[in-house]
Amino acid sequence: MNSRKINFGFLLLTISCSMNLYSQDGEQYKVASIDSTAKNYLILVQKLGHNYMIISPMVNVEMNHDKLTIGKEYRFLLLENSLQNITEPEISNTISIDEKKIWEKGDNFDVVFCNDLKGLYYVRNCVNKSKD
Repeated sequence: MNSRKINFGFLLLTISCSMNLYSQDGEQYKVASIDSTAKNYLILVQKLGHNYMIISPMVNVEMNHDKLTIGKEYRFLLLENSLQNITEPEISNTISIDEKKIWEKGDNFDVVFCNDLKGLYYVRNCVNKSKD
C-alpha cells in the first residue's frame, strides 16, 4: 500500500513539474508598436486579438542580442500584477510611469512585465545565463 502512495505521489509530482515547465515556456506575441517614457520602453504586443503593454526599463549599453522589430513575433513569458515603479492613483482610473499616463480605464490592453527583454533587446535564450 505504501509503494502505491509513493508511486502516485511521484506521478503527481512529475505531472505538476511538467505543467509548470510548460507554462514557463511563454507564448508567441507580435510586436505592434514601441513607445517610451523617460526611463522605460512601452512595447505593445498582440496575440489572438488581445493587446498587452510590456514595460521594459531602458538600458544604456548595446547588447549582442536581437533588437525588437515592429511586426515580428517573439516568444514572451508575460508577468502580470507586478506594477512596481508605477503610480496608480485610485481616484483617477489611470496608470502612469515616469510621469506619463500609459493606461486609462477603457484602454484595450493589459499592462505587464517580461524578463525576456533588456531594454529593446530580446534576451529570451539568455535569461538566467548571462548578465548582459
